[in-house]
Amino acid sequence: MRRTMNTPKKLTTSIVAMIAILLMLFALSGCDSDDDSTEQSREVLKSGNEKVYKNQPPESLEYSYSRENVNFWVETWGKTPGKSAYVYLMNNQGEPFGYFVTDGPPVSYCAMLNTPYDIKKYNGTQVVVPLPGTDGVYYTGEGSCNTYYGRDATTGSYIEFTVGNGINYLLYDQPMDFHGAADPTPLGQTVIDDKDKK
Repeated sequence: MRRTMNTPKKLTTSIVAMIAILLMLFALSGCDSDDDSTEQSREVLKSGNEKVYKNQPPESLEYSYSRENVNFWVETWGKTPGKSAYVYLMNNQGEPFGYFVTDGPPVSYCAMLNTPYDIKKYNGTQVVVPLPGTDGVYYTGEGSCNTYYGRDATTGSYIEFTVGNGINYLLYDQPMDFHGAADPTPLGQTVIDDKDKK
């Protein structure tokens, strides 16, 4: 009796091919059912949204506090040059420890007078190219957004401070009275008199 070594190999190959075909058919049928169930989910969601919209239609605005506050910001800081801003630095306990008085509100290093990028074409593809900041150098990421700068209200000297790591700042358009708590220390050259406090 003669044995051939190819028979088991052919049988194994056939079994593997059949399993592969069955798996493909199973996967394809599963895709159809997934598509069907996804479509059904969409229909249920749409129907539910329509009922909610009908039973609870959105109200129309008669007044917008958001617009009012944006306009208030413009009236406060965008109408009169030379308006003082009172910047109080707070520790992580919420206690004021120092202040600056600046000519207008301080500005983040992320504020720019030009767009931070340009769009160039290379080989028919549009590529975003970074541009230097206002000071002529390039910056990476948003790391400088927590650094603020401004001009001292009386001397015009440059002021810069950084928030984060437990330090926050509060901005007012008039000096604050902390009602018996220790007054914060002036960190710039402008000092608030007691008579100026509200």
